[in-house]
Amino acid sequence: MLITQIASPLNYLKIKSMNSKYLFDWLFPILLTSISCIYLYVVANWDLNFIIIQSGFIDKLLAFTALLPGFFIAALAAIATFPRKEIDFALDNPNVEPTMKVNYVDKSGVHHKEDIIISRRVFLCSLFSFVTFESIVLLLINLFSSVTVVPVDTFFVLTSFYVVLVLFIFWQMLTAAFLGLYYLSFRIHLLR
Repeated sequence: MLITQIASPLNYLKIKSMNSKYLFDWLFPILLTSISCIYLYVVANWDLNFIIIQSGFIDKLLAFTALLPGFFIAALAAIATFPRKEIDFALDNPNVEPTMKVNYVDKSGVHHKEDIIISRRVFLCSLFSFVTFESIVLLLINLFSSVTVVPVDTFFVLTSFYVVLVLFIFWQMLTAAFLGLYYLSFRIHLLR
């Protein structure tokens, strides 16, 4: 139960029946990770010593992400308390109602696992919970990698996997955050 609660921000990835969501969750991050890896190969010749050293590319990227959890939590608080009743209506999709699989325990102690139709508020709260979770994961990766000494030449594949994983999580977090910013800056004002 504790693991389920800690990993609950990942429920955002379980939201179904939203066509463009797949692009922001998987396609764009994979594409941007690939472009970043090609860039690092061309510019730095995939020199992992240069890429992951202190004050290197990955270190600077992770230092930047350390600033983000506070902003994401502020956005989450704003959405959770947004006073317009229209934000609690179902998402705009005349053909399909977006759903999310949730686990919960009711008042009588019975455990349930079911799909629920989500509102705009639930979608945005899930989205900003997810990007907060990912930014904290990147922060923890940064903290632990700063005290871990791994000989890059000996563990080339493992180190390369680390770089690709960090880049993927970063781009997935950023594209989801941009989707959330689109909703907060534009779409939320069109609620009817």
